Amino acid sequence: MDASNSPVPQGAPAEVQQQLQSMRRQLEFAQYLGLALAVAVGLLVYRLDQIQKRSAEAQLPLTQKLLDDQTRMGRSVGELQKYAASHPDYAAILKKYGVAPIVATNAVAAPTPAPAAPAKR
Repeated sequence: MDASNSPVPQGAPAEVQQQLQSMRRQLEFAQYLGLALAVAVGLLVYRLDQIQKRSAEAQLPLTQKLLDDQTRMGRSVGELQKYAASHPDYAAILKKYGVAPIVATNAVAAPTPAPAAPAKR
């Protein structure tokens, strides 16, 4: 801060002027300290973000492999369900492992009946 722009009373005693200058220096120091703290927190967040990105990039191949395996497993389970539909004895094995067999029905679902008309009085 520029001392020429400060509103220091001209007729104030020297001790009051000295205290006012001391308070200004303390406030300036607090401002610089706050700025330094903000920069430090910003750098910390930036660094943590970089570490997180590297970690995510390192896990990307594993994640992609798991997704591919999940797709293949889904296809395999689907094939097992088709097989169980034509071989009823195999359906019990699928049931043991929690795989619901495909129910092969060629029948069309019956339409829902219309609501009954209200009784006339």
